[in-house]
Amino acid sequence: AVGSQTGSNGELSYTVLDNVTVENNYHGAIYSCGGHLVVNGGTYQTSFANDGSPDAGALNNKGTAIINGGNFVGNGNATYAVITTGALTIKNAVVTGAHGAVAISGGTAVIEDGTFTLNGVAGQTDHVMYVEKDTDVTINGGTFESKSTSVGGASVICSSTSNLTING
Repeated sequence: AVGSQTGSNGELSYTVLDNVTVENNYHGAIYSCGGHLVVNGGTYQTSFANDGSPDAGALNNKGTAIINGGNFVGNGNATYAVITTGALTIKNAVVTGAHGAVAISGGTAVIEDGTFTLNGVAGQTDHVMYVEKDTDVTINGGTFESKSTSVGGASVICSSTSNLTING
C-alpha cells in the first residue's frame, strides 16, 4: 500500500479503512501536511523496523486531526506511532509504538480515553508519550503502559515549556 497525504488546504477523511500497512514510506501510513483530517476507525501501521525516519509513524499530523477510534502501530526504532505538530484529538484509539506511542511537538492535543503502549527498543530511551515545544496537552482518561526494559524511559514526559493536564 501507499501512504495517504493531505494537502496544506485540503480535507481528508478516512472511515474504517482497515489494515493499511505501509512499508518503506518516509512519511508513514497517514501524513497530513496541513488541512483537516478525520479518521474513523481502522488499522494503520508502519511495518519497517529500522527506518531511521523521524516522520514515519502510523500518523504524522501537521494540520488538524481528529481520531475517532482505530488502531495505530509504529514499528520504527526511531519514531513514534502518532506524531503531531498541529492540533490533535484522539478518542478511544489504541496506539502502540516500538520507540513510543505519541509525540506531541508544538500545537495542542486532547486525549479522550484509549490505550497507549510503548513496546520499547533495547538500549534506547523510549517514552509512551513525549511532549515538547510549548505544547498544551489535556488527558481525560486512558491507559498508558510501558513495556520497555531500557533504563531512562518514562510513561509520559513533558518539557518545561509545555502544559500537561491529566484528568483521571
